[in-house]
Amino acid sequence: MALATFVLLAFAILRSSRSSQRIETARQAVIEERDRFFDVSIDMLATATADGYFVRLNPAWTAALGYELDELMSRPFVEFVHPDDLEATNVEVVRQIDEGKSVLNFQNRYRHRDGSYRWLEWASSPSADGALIYAAARDITDRKLEEERLQAPAVALARRRAEAQDRIASTIETRAFGPVYQPIVDLSTGATVGYEALTRFTDGCPPDEMFATALECGLGIKLETVTLAAALDGARRLPPRTWLSLNVSPPLLADVETLGATLGLRARALVLEITEHETIEAYGPLREAVLRLGPYVRLAVDDAGAGVANFHHLVELRPDFVKIDVSLVRGVDTDLSRQAVVAGILHFASAAHCQVIAEGIETEAELATVTELGVTLGQGYLLGRPAPAETWSHAENQVHLPRAAGPTLRVERRAAVHGVTRRESDRAG
Repeated sequence: MALATFVLLAFAILRSSRSSQRIETARQAVIEERDRFFDVSIDMLATATADGYFVRLNPAWTAALGYELDELMSRPFVEFVHPDDLEATNVEVVRQIDEGKSVLNFQNRYRHRDGSYRWLEWASSPSADGALIYAAARDITDRKLEEERLQAPAVALARRRAEAQDRIASTIETRAFGPVYQPIVDLSTGATVGYEALTRFTDGCPPDEMFATALECGLGIKLETVTLAAALDGARRLPPRTWLSLNVSPPLLADVETLGATLGLRARALVLEITEHETIEAYGPLREAVLRLGPYVRLAVDDAGAGVANFHHLVELRPDFVKIDVSLVRGVDTDLSRQAVVAGILHFASAAHCQVIAEGIETEAELATVTELGVTLGQGYLLGRPAPAETWSHAENQVHLPRAAGPTLRVERRAAVHGVTRRESDRAG
């Protein structure tokens, strides 16, 4: 009986030993297979300790970063992380160790042996006891560079807009601008009947460009209101019994409360010129706004003849003044087509009971031609250059116009500023 028990026990031990050997053999096979996969994987596989050192890395790390594996494991891994990514990297490590959280799609930059940085994208998970972190990373540098290339235009545009916004805000805050005034002349008598307020910026930026940039930055109304306020303040020094013409965008005209507060008490009659910085979506609110501003505020449409939209403005807004675009006045004395368009505008104005102003008159021949066609009001360098209000307060409010028409006409102005040296391209706010 004892012998039989011994035999059975020995058999059981042998069987158990053989089973253990099979299990160990299988375990070793699994380890070898794991190690083979670890070594041949193109992903950067790593095991790191809670105190911040790599304890195992696969050869993909050398391929990606150029370091020998011993070099990478000899120093805390954060020493290879880009300085700008250190804080985020430490946060993720602590979250895994202290909270047992896994990480997916975390990105940071690791220093290459050549001194450059490579973008890595991580997936990692802590061990059950939090002592180790198992991680896999991929080099996504090429992908990031392509993303940056595709985003570069948008980034550059955003940067330019931010710079432009800072520039406009500084211009507004420091009041880096000032008004000048250009006379509007009765072509039958030579009397100055009004002045158009124009804005000049201290940095020399063209007004059209500055106002367009402000509009893009969301500061269009703000820039308009402060320049209008400056123009109104300076206009107190202009000769009495003359009107003041102010350029106003459609959105500001529609905002009666803001515009009314800016205009304040009217010391003289005002003419609001609709500028073309923005498309007019609805005309009704603009007509209503002019009525609400009172009887001493009249409306002008600028750049008449410059395009189909401008003619639409004439029909829908029914202005008190129509300003013929400078492109039609330029060379009108030698161009029958321009003369025909001007004649058409004059016919419309007669039927609509509004007055016509020819802008940009620079030569005696242009002056003679528009006068012969029937234009009653004129504006341009020949009749007076834009100048500070003080210039006009000390000038005789009269342009001596010759009676005869033709290229030999001579025009003089008894003012501090006169003559023609360049083409007019002023725009104001």
